[in-house]
Amino acid sequence: MKIRKKLNNNVVIAVNKMNVEFVLVGKGLAYGKTIHDEIETAEAEKVFKIRGKGVAEKLSRIIEDIPLEHVKVCDEIINFAKRELKEELNEKIYLTLIDHLSFAIERHNAGIDISSLLKFEIKKIAPEEFRVALAALDIVEKRLHIRLPDDEAVYIAFHILDSRTTEDPFTLKSIEFVANIMKTIRSEYEINCDEDYQPYNRFIIHLQYLARRIFQPDKVLKIEDDLFLYQKLKEELPETHRCVCLIEQKIWEDYSFQLNENEKSYLMVHLYHLIS
Repeated sequence: MKIRKKLNNNVVIAVNKMNVEFVLVGKGLAYGKTIHDEIETAEAEKVFKIRGKGVAEKLSRIIEDIPLEHVKVCDEIINFAKRELKEELNEKIYLTLIDHLSFAIERHNAGIDISSLLKFEIKKIAPEEFRVALAALDIVEKRLHIRLPDDEAVYIAFHILDSRTTEDPFTLKSIEFVANIMKTIRSEYEINCDEDYQPYNRFIIHLQYLARRIFQPDKVLKIEDDLFLYQKLKEELPETHRCVCLIEQKIWEDYSFQLNENEKSYLMVHLYHLIS
């Protein structure tokens, strides 16, 4: 294997006889070496085999200034995720997760932790990824003796979800949609987001169904409007109807989708039980 590019004494890009790129990382790995010199994977503490065009260059740039311990922990997490999910992950996770997790550790050490309002939503919509992400926090703690807050698992889960090669793109859109609607509701009400609170669970499921109507209308059965039910709920639940109108406006502005009376009726029913 020959060195194609030397970032510093600890990080190089190398290619084998088949012209497959590798990123090799290790303390003093490339000391005294130059481009085209021979180098063996056994000399490295961590080896990344890269298939995607340009990924090796981007990855080497990211890990150039990141502690080796962080790189090794991220690699362990990614391999753990592959085993648990029983599938390969897109190589871009090496770019996104290593950068994110190293920065999160630096923030935590500086006493700056960022909370997430999406924890309950992602637990419902992407439970597999969230479970793996929580385990990732255990790996960080075991290897680096640092316990990141559980909210950090939300961001890790997003990186895993975004890199799953078999993942339906609808899932990410659904999470974003639910988060936007919940943000609108939280601006108006104090609500119980406990995962064991059934009205909350029902509301999240309904929002997922609504997201599918917006993003995958061909896969959802169309139902005729019930104007009588809508008018009745509008009169009996004026405060709930006001909030549904805010949701309707948000959906139109962000997704150019117009809610019909049936959809607004269902939202009123679920929202009424959620805020009661």
